[in-house]
Amino acid sequence: MLNRMTKVIGPCSLKGAVLVALLGVAGCASTGEVRNTGGANSSYAEQELSQARKFDAQILQEREQLTDPVMLNYLGTITKRIEAQRPPASFPIKLRILKDDVPNAFTTGGGYVYFHTGLLKILESEAELAMVMGHEFAHIDVGHIEQGQRAAAQANAASQVAGVLVGAVLGGGVGGQLGQIGAGLAIKTAYNSFSRDQERQADQVGFDYLKGAGYSGAEGSKAFLRLAEAGGQQSEIANFFLSTHPMSTERLDTLRKRARQEGAEKGDVGTAIYRQKVLNRL
Repeated sequence: MLNRMTKVIGPCSLKGAVLVALLGVAGCASTGEVRNTGGANSSYAEQELSQARKFDAQILQEREQLTDPVMLNYLGTITKRIEAQRPPASFPIKLRILKDDVPNAFTTGGGYVYFHTGLLKILESEAELAMVMGHEFAHIDVGHIEQGQRAAAQANAASQVAGVLVGAVLGGGVGGQLGQIGAGLAIKTAYNSFSRDQERQADQVGFDYLKGAGYSGAEGSKAFLRLAEAGGQQSEIANFFLSTHPMSTERLDTLRKRARQEGAEKGDVGTAIYRQKVLNRL
């Protein structure tokens, strides 16, 4: 998640609240525990998958998808490379690319992950994209959506906010978006339910995936630099989220330090191929 948020899901016809976890700060040194089964055997996991499928159907009905076969095939290879680092029996990843100029990415849980073309445009290498993917996948694998469901249930708000959208990477100019979604209070509750530690954990686990897949940790962490350059720390509601969602620059510094400490500065970067397969085709 990020500090900057724009339209999280687009059309306001989506009912209910949006449980969003903007890509958080990479902070703590430990990576945290990753669910070994993707939660597949729990009732919350069944609920997570069921909700994710419903939202996927509605999102695809309301939003236009990218259909470029060359680009989708390329993105699919990166997805598989990161997926190979995930725990056994994790929810299989279903990647959707939505035509939207807002630099954003999010997951609805259950393996469903969405990237805006606006995010692809500001990234500059395959390693950077892999870092964002790793973070989104980590939100699912660590169980943050399930934790959100439990917290919502305890708050007696499950019918409105349980497990809708987690992991909005960025956003910008949100202005009236909260009003459009019609769930300002629920969104506030959802955002606040994701602590800095959870966001840091997603960054750290995502970094593990990135490094395990053979990418340069130092180069991959530059994804947060791109987000900061895109205005990720200057949104109209930045102050609202600042208490629980740290800045892109902090995340960048933390991951760069970890890359140096672990000798993860070397590895695949993929600047030229990313330009060829993605930037030149958008």
